[in-house]
Amino acid sequence: MNFSFLFNKKTLASSKLYRFAKISTSSIILSGVVTIYSFVNFGYYLKDSINWNPNWDGNYKHENKRNGKIVSDNARKWHQNILVRHAQYITSAAKDEEKVLTDLGKEQAEETGKYLSQQYGEKVNAIYHSNLTRAKETATIISKYFPGVKLIEDPNLAEGVPIAPSPSISGFKPTIGEIVKDKERIDNAFNTYFSKDGKSFGDNVDIIVCHGNVIRYMFCKGLQYPTSGWLRLNHLNCGVTRMSISTDSLVICSGLGDGGHLRPSIHTYN
Repeated sequence: MNFSFLFNKKTLASSKLYRFAKISTSSIILSGVVTIYSFVNFGYYLKDSINWNPNWDGNYKHENKRNGKIVSDNARKWHQNILVRHAQYITSAAKDEEKVLTDLGKEQAEETGKYLSQQYGEKVNAIYHSNLTRAKETATIISKYFPGVKLIEDPNLAEGVPIAPSPSISGFKPTIGEIVKDKERIDNAFNTYFSKDGKSFGDNVDIIVCHGNVIRYMFCKGLQYPTSGWLRLNHLNCGVTRMSISTDSLVICSGLGDGGHLRPSIHTYN
């Protein structure tokens, strides 16, 4: 007896079942991919839609409400931090005291001092600087253009790695111990210069001469951007970053690493 017709029917049924299973599996996979894609994009959306936290320094005071309208007893006032990266220095030296400014670096600092004095003049309260030689020398040169303004050294402003950068950079591998120590110190510096507590507002300016990593981290932290992105920013030697803090806890930046006061031939990044 010829059973080939049964075999053909079984083959046909198996073939249909296989195609059905294949289509179903493909549909499930496609649905999964779409779902994952949606979740990923929703995550990006959530990240980009996070609102500003006005109580970032713990000193936020709610404005008064009168007749259902938000009003303020005082007009908004500002305190400005002018962050200046140190000038070019001798990077090949082994000891910090030997890492002095180059002749080009001294010129950068002179031009920066002239520029800042023209911009801010008598509004400057003090000039702060880190304890590293390159920052001290830069601040000292700048201070010539602000007679009577105090020079104040702050070791918390020294260079460091405040957080592991994302993405990681080949050849740049700070230890966890170094990062933890630097982060605590630089966060203390941020709180000192950015917290409203004890600040004067209204045409008040502090000049802070420090380092590229510190400035980039403070820029991200102050604007509530992801701080792990600090290494994706760049900052000229003697570039100027302007950060302003308002009485109602707003922070704005009106220039990151601005080097417009320096002619292009003396732009450096070391």
